[in-house]
Amino acid sequence: MDAVVVIARISLAAVFLVSGFAKLFDRDGTRAAVEAFGLPAALVGPVAAGLPAAEIATAAGLVLGTTARAGAVAALVLLSAFIVGIAVNIAQGRRPDCHCFGQLHSAPVGPATLARNAVLAIAAGLVLFGAGADAGGPVFDTLGDLDAAGAVAATVTFALVAAAVVLSGRKGAALISAPVADPPPAPAGPPVGSDAPAFTLRGSSGSTTGLGDLVGRGRSVLLVFFSPSCSPCAHIAPELARWQRELPERLTVAVVTSGTEEGARSSVETYGIAELLIDKERSVAKAYGSAGTPGAVLIDERGAIASAYAAGEAAINDLLIEAFGLTEVVAAVAEKRTAASQHAHEEEPDDHDHDHDHDGAAGGEPAPTFVDPDAIDPAFVATGKADVTLAEHEGETVLIDGATGAVHLLNPTAAVVWKCLDGSGTIDEIVADIADVFERDRAEVREGVLEVVRRFGRQGLLEGVGVAPAEEPEPAQPPA
Repeated sequence: MDAVVVIARISLAAVFLVSGFAKLFDRDGTRAAVEAFGLPAALVGPVAAGLPAAEIATAAGLVLGTTARAGAVAALVLLSAFIVGIAVNIAQGRRPDCHCFGQLHSAPVGPATLARNAVLAIAAGLVLFGAGADAGGPVFDTLGDLDAAGAVAATVTFALVAAAVVLSGRKGAALISAPVADPPPAPAGPPVGSDAPAFTLRGSSGSTTGLGDLVGRGRSVLLVFFSPSCSPCAHIAPELARWQRELPERLTVAVVTSGTEEGARSSVETYGIAELLIDKERSVAKAYGSAGTPGAVLIDERGAIASAYAAGEAAINDLLIEAFGLTEVVAAVAEKRTAASQHAHEEEPDDHDHDHDHDGAAGGEPAPTFVDPDAIDPAFVATGKADVTLAEHEGETVLIDGATGAVHLLNPTAAVVWKCLDGSGTIDEIVADIADVFERDRAEVREGVLEVVRRFGRQGLLEGVGVAPAEEPEPAQPPA
């Protein structure tokens, strides 16, 4: 038993030591992995920062006699947390990269990852309950107390672990010290004007859909590439669902996802996307030049590539602008706003009073609070932001957000509601006006207007509604 415990201590210490230092030298990757596992945003930073230190401390505890059991307890806690996190993600159909050993090794989680952590947890249990009354003593002292067979087994284990650590260290040193190379070029997608690569994929509903089916609807196709474990994908998913619901007569929005059928069905239920086409091996994504998610390409009604591959939420939004012929409208509004801003700056007096700057945070006023969009009720008075412009072009109505550059295509109902959001009346008063004009039931109108106003709030288009200004949008994520 002593030899088994010593081997378990050596193996666990080596695993946690290499894992901790690998994560320490790849903090960005560690943070991205923690976020991909679905932790609340408030916990992502602390967990990503504390995990490497916890693993290194666990390794140190395992090799010392007086702290071996404490190290085993810490190992069990960490491994249990890993097992639960992996199991929950697998159950939800998500396969985020484990990033278990930083840049040394990372792969999507799966049954093998669960099994590995379970074996390590068993080893930690052996140390906890089999280390002896003195917690086993320091590892190197305990080696001398083993019988011949135990000493040979422990020595062989130590030699193998040491070799693995040295090789990992060399690889890690190469990664750290090597000059930063240019990122590999993205897979070359088909050129604009060429025939779109044909495909047939199984959908989340069980039916199959091909490119011919999509193009056969007689409209342009926005082909979006998605991943269940991609945080930026989760951010744009509600918009994809809305486009599918509100633009079916003008544009076919088809979403292609990596992962499993279970993950696809979960995403459909979570975000309301009509259907996801499942590209398990990402063969279709690669054929279209998709190096990350979210991304998209526009295909015209003849089945030809109509745009270059667009990576990220902002670029996909630009494709929507292009699909509806709104590029010139957006450019004109942007130019008008820029000119107005410059004119206002030129007219600003040079000797204006700055005394308020010295009163401490604008006279000590607290930071502004923001109303939760989902808490908007019929008594709320909504006002559209001043830097959001309403534009109409060839029968289409759009809102152009001057702060972010985002363009929101409005259906007729949303366009009417927006024109009423001037701060002069409550939602219920707007409902009454719309119901009277269109001779509709007020309860039915109220439900629709509230949903539209709440959506405007979630998109950051209303004064004092939403969340405080935060981080820049996340870039497209590389595929798992």
